[in-house]
Amino acid sequence: MRVRSVLALILVCLANPVGQRISAAQAQFTSSIRARVVDDFSHQGVSTVRVTLTGTEIREPIVAISDGQGNLRFTGLVSGRYNLAIDKAGYFPQSFPDIIVDGASAGNADLMVGDLNITAQRSISGQVQWDDGEPVTNAVVHVMTFRGGVYSRSAFIATVNTNQRGEFRIEGLRARRYMVFAYQRPQIVAPGQAIRVALPVFYPGAERPENAQLLDMRMMRDVSGVSMIMKEERGVSIEGTVTAETLMPGAPVQLGLIIPGIPTPAMVATQTRVGDPFRLYPVPPGSYLLFARGAPAALPPAGVTPGPDSSQTEPSVTAMPVTVNRETPIRGLEVNLPAATVIEGKVEVDEAGQGEPSKIFPATNIELFFEWLPKMESQYGILSNGVDDNGEFRVPGAVRGQAYIPGPLSNWDGAYVASYRQGSADLVAGALPVVAGGDPVHVLLKHDGGRVVGKVTYGSNTPWRAFVVLAPRDRRIEFWFRTAFTMSDGSFQIGNIAPGVYDIFAFDRNDEDIYYNADFLRRYAAFGKPIGVEVYSTQSVELTLTKTAE
Repeated sequence: MRVRSVLALILVCLANPVGQRISAAQAQFTSSIRARVVDDFSHQGVSTVRVTLTGTEIREPIVAISDGQGNLRFTGLVSGRYNLAIDKAGYFPQSFPDIIVDGASAGNADLMVGDLNITAQRSISGQVQWDDGEPVTNAVVHVMTFRGGVYSRSAFIATVNTNQRGEFRIEGLRARRYMVFAYQRPQIVAPGQAIRVALPVFYPGAERPENAQLLDMRMMRDVSGVSMIMKEERGVSIEGTVTAETLMPGAPVQLGLIIPGIPTPAMVATQTRVGDPFRLYPVPPGSYLLFARGAPAALPPAGVTPGPDSSQTEPSVTAMPVTVNRETPIRGLEVNLPAATVIEGKVEVDEAGQGEPSKIFPATNIELFFEWLPKMESQYGILSNGVDDNGEFRVPGAVRGQAYIPGPLSNWDGAYVASYRQGSADLVAGALPVVAGGDPVHVLLKHDGGRVVGKVTYGSNTPWRAFVVLAPRDRRIEFWFRTAFTMSDGSFQIGNIAPGVYDIFAFDRNDEDIYYNADFLRRYAAFGKPIGVEVYSTQSVELTLTKTAE
């Protein structure tokens, strides 16, 4: 009995420290996250949604499924920053980062993050017909959206082909406005069958995009019965010869006609060789840009360094306007390919610390994009390339003397653009275009920008995911716009801002990047605040949420 009692006493003594540690852990304040998943269109709760929680204080993701009203709850969370990822068939995956949980101040209370809006995928369906009622088989149907209040320069949102009945269906669209159009690339379906040609048609029956009727899918989930009638035209031929300044006779050449402002591949295309004739047929009446691209007959084998005249290994490109009138063929057209033209230059970065003199190094991990000016909304007008280990770049395929602007997809690797020059022209200060074949381009990046921190409120409420826009006073400098979403406590921060004067706004949403449109910001000017940013400075600002018009 004495042995048994001693053993029991030893066990109790050993157990006490463990019990104290468990009690301390249990005494730590924890909190819960409560939310409701709602449909962005119906604003009703969405059931059986898979929601995954990750964060700084949990080792493994936690998964919850919303109930019949879209409600869900994650319990037992200690102080930290968390993220929610939402996934459900028929909706776009959605992430909700920067949820701040402060268990100590909450005192085991729930953190109510409110409604988590998820975007249902939209669809557009309809039919394309000829003006005599016959279906247009294999017509290409595009939808194009908007950015900053103008036609988007990004890649096509969706492209489909009509079936044998001329029907089409485009799925997986977001809640945006869309312009729908269709075109038919001339082709012989069967031997002896007549070729039918037409210019693109914009819904419901316009010949130009500015006259099209837009489909606002922000207010609709599905649109069916979209009908577009293509007007058949008599095609004519464009005939001529290709010459070249530097390419040898016999070098292969590709030619194609595109319609400026309409993002389609070549309406009519052909291949030929330098010194040989070409024929584009059938071409419907209209105004076009004739693109021609010639390449050397033989390029150096892989791994072989080009000779001193590297232009001989790069394509020669030209573009010329061509107007085709009804029933009037064009003959004897001479298309001359100039010497290969590139946009070239160097990207450097100033890595000097605060109070130090400049330390200039070649930039790495930079990708540059250039767009034809005026914007063509066409794959032919967008060029890109990256920098090498010396920060230097060469972008081939440009048209000599053509103006280009730096595209929005350019990647600056977390820095801000301090200077963007070609010769004496500063593209940042004057928003001037780059001219292909002109002086080398020099881009200087810096990391010494200022920082803005703040909080957004709306009456007594703290809006989560408010959209904060920092807009440069010179709205043309697209490089210098900065944006952020607020965290669940209404706070936000924006770093590495180029020194200058800005206006800062807090909007309830980001709708088609409309903040790039100067008229939009002017409309809400009274709700913004001016703010000056200097190098290495930190500015603090309090903002009131602005509700934008539907």
